[in-house]
Amino acid sequence: EIMPSLVGSEMCIRDRSLDGVDVAATTPLEVVALQSDALFRFDQADMQGILPGGLNAIAAIAFKARGHGSNVASLDVVGHTDRLGPALYNASLSLRRAQTVAILLKKAGIELPITSRGAGSVEPVTGEKCRAARGNAALVSCLQPDRRVVVRILPVLQSN
Repeated sequence: EIMPSLVGSEMCIRDRSLDGVDVAATTPLEVVALQSDALFRFDQADMQGILPGGLNAIAAIAFKARGHGSNVASLDVVGHTDRLGPALYNASLSLRRAQTVAILLKKAGIELPITSRGAGSVEPVTGEKCRAARGNAALVSCLQPDRRVVVRILPVLQSN
């Protein structure tokens, strides 16, 4: 089952649990980051906004997850945006993108539980790098790595 959530004062999802397991704190078997610009048309998050290359990337993640066999317990899909635009809008966009990717992973044959979370713009990978960017086009281009969907392939946890 896909379990979306959107919480927090910064409109960021943190520490979402799946059957009592903190998926955000679980060390994944593998992490795959997909650039949103390669997955979705600009400012889109639904099935109609998926680019053809995005479908191929999602199919490749499903293949990777199946390749880990019975070691995989679940998938954790986290959407991210850049810092441009209102925080609430970015949080919603990031969650909707994560939900769409989760749905497509299910359609690609993943039968495992999938959590979908939206981090909005609070976990940028560009850091301070784009502070000097001048002009809107330069800034949008510089911030591109922040616009991504991360899929974490989570292991079966061994009980002690």
